[in-house]
Amino acid sequence: MMQSLTKHRRIRSAALALGVLLGLALVPRSAAAQDATGDTTAPNQCTTPPVVLVILDESGSMDNEVGSSGKTKWEVAKAALHELWKLYAGGEAGTDPIKVHFGLSVFPSIEINTCDLDMSFDVAPSGKTLLLAPGENTAPNLDSKIPAEPLGPTPLIDTLTWAKNYFTANTFDGQERFVLLITDGKESCRCKDGPPDFCEGTTPTEISYIANKLKEQVAGLKAIGVKTYVVSFATSLEDISPRQLNTIAIEGGTAKAECQNTSVNLDLAQCYFLATDPQSLQDALTTIGNVVTQEICDGKDNDCDGEIDNVPGVGDACTVGEGECKKTGKKVCDLVTGGLKCDVEPGNSTPELCDGLDNNCDGQIDETFANKGKPCVKADPVTKCPIGGVWVCSPDKLGLVCDGNTPLPTSDEVCDGIDNNCDGTIDEGFEGQMINCGQGDCTWTVPACKDGKPGSCDDPQTNPFKEICDGKDNDCDGKIDDFDEDCSSACGQGTRHCTNGQWSECSSAIKPNKEVCDGYDNDCNGKTDDGADCGADAICACGACAKPSVNFECFGEGEFLLGAYCVKDNCPAPLVCNKVTGNCDGDPIIPGQGGDTVTPDADGVTPDADSETQTPDGVDDDGGPSDQTPPNDGTQDDAQVGPDGAILDGSTPQDTTGGSDTIGGADPDGKGKKNCGCRINDGGRLPASVWLLLAMIGLLLVAGRRRRRME
Repeated sequence: MMQSLTKHRRIRSAALALGVLLGLALVPRSAAAQDATGDTTAPNQCTTPPVVLVILDESGSMDNEVGSSGKTKWEVAKAALHELWKLYAGGEAGTDPIKVHFGLSVFPSIEINTCDLDMSFDVAPSGKTLLLAPGENTAPNLDSKIPAEPLGPTPLIDTLTWAKNYFTANTFDGQERFVLLITDGKESCRCKDGPPDFCEGTTPTEISYIANKLKEQVAGLKAIGVKTYVVSFATSLEDISPRQLNTIAIEGGTAKAECQNTSVNLDLAQCYFLATDPQSLQDALTTIGNVVTQEICDGKDNDCDGEIDNVPGVGDACTVGEGECKKTGKKVCDLVTGGLKCDVEPGNSTPELCDGLDNNCDGQIDETFANKGKPCVKADPVTKCPIGGVWVCSPDKLGLVCDGNTPLPTSDEVCDGIDNNCDGTIDEGFEGQMINCGQGDCTWTVPACKDGKPGSCDDPQTNPFKEICDGKDNDCDGKIDDFDEDCSSACGQGTRHCTNGQWSECSSAIKPNKEVCDGYDNDCNGKTDDGADCGADAICACGACAKPSVNFECFGEGEFLLGAYCVKDNCPAPLVCNKVTGNCDGDPIIPGQGGDTVTPDADGVTPDADSETQTPDGVDDDGGPSDQTPPNDGTQDDAQVGPDGAILDGSTPQDTTGGSDTIGGADPDGKGKKNCGCRINDGGRLPASVWLLLAMIGLLLVAGRRRRRME
């Protein structure tokens, strides 16, 4: 973000003097820092604290006010960083233990408000780029290095390139390393290859270039063991590029949990820390500080308490595995994941046995023996009488046996496949017994007991007489043809009823109709337009009757040549016109069951090629061209009739009492073609113009009579 050059081109002698003082303070402190009393004992009690290089956005837009706080973003950022120093860099006075080795940097630029960058690592006397090298820096020291005011562009790519080069040259052996980037804008210096220069980064080419370059630099940092946090301190989302910030967070290894997958939308997600006011900025920095100093299992004293890997839970008892695989151990550090693990491995599983143990280690015992513990009955080996017990595991542990010695009460013998009376014989007394079934001429018998099951006249498998729809009582139940049967078809589910040898109409919601050329399966036989009649000089293709071409040329809108015919696509969606076969490819559609519904005209032909519903009233209901000429009057939509007044296509008029449908003219070729040009008698209705004429004549007659009377 940029502000005017005039506001920030203020290089004065006072600034030079201050720069000299700051330069003296930039010399890194030794491991044994000397305090005001001359004591050389360092306040730091942690030998390998994490290294955090804070890179603060020094662009001119940081001088903008934050809401109605009366403070600029620069002032708010300095205050938030001060609180961060206090927590982890020795407290307010710098006398507490140092838990983080902070370094401080700003965007690399030599000239004010230019993209001429200083990529050196040395602490510059001018106070640019590296303000304070990471080390045992305290809060007062860090605060003193932050410039008084922001100015300049936003060179994110070159800043992260500088950070990568810095950590490549300064490895800080044994210490975790982090970059903490605080910015309120988006890349404004490098949008393409070549020397850096001011740019907006808004074109697709620039957006792609910037994202790839940021990914390259942050991934390079991560490759050398440096994670990158990014905090966006923008009071308006229009000032930032979520794609750039998300790329930094994801590639830097610090993205939020919900962003840890490959399907993140970089332009919509928020994988980075977003701060819009002083409190949210402070919260973001504190969260990051807690994470980088959190004790983890890595062989280091992360929280600087003098102990290594003293993670809560270390040494606690733990178990792994289930059933016979369960083992007990204690929790230890996992140096690979940074978490805890149990120091034992589960045992090996074996196939499940019936032994009261979980042999296959799935958390269930004897689950393959479902009847274990349920009641059972066995026969006494001598008396054959039933003895009650329960199912238990067999001695070989491979199955179940009925275990028990409780005699069960006996009863009269019944047909059930059991020796109920304990006489050693099963179902005795039923031998030769038969049950008479039916009446009149329809009689049959069934065994009273067979295979342990009682006989029944109601069993349809034993009834040899079946009712059919023929006007007779075939099964002798006193009813003639009073039954239903399924008549479901492509038209839908339905049944039909037989009465006196005649089947009723199927009850399906849609009834089969005569097949017409309209792209639908009108007769519900599972085929589209099969057998549809288009007359002698036309064929049915792609849902409409196609006429012969003129010298193999088609002139109608949307028509294409299929053989010698001009065809137009009238297939209802989702069927597709096959321009090779002329078929409407796809699953056949029953009118009213899907796709565009088409109601055929009275002549059995689809009204128009647009597959919309036409009401048979002679009116163009769908806004397209009329499907026949001349139009009708609502009594029979475009019905064609021959010289004798009969409808040529075999359809039945809906109304013969009025209207002006076409009537029989000449049939020149004798083929009953629909080519007449006269009209059916309108049944007494006269046009409005005729009625008006008759009314005027009547008025003239009345006026004449009055004149004669007056004379």
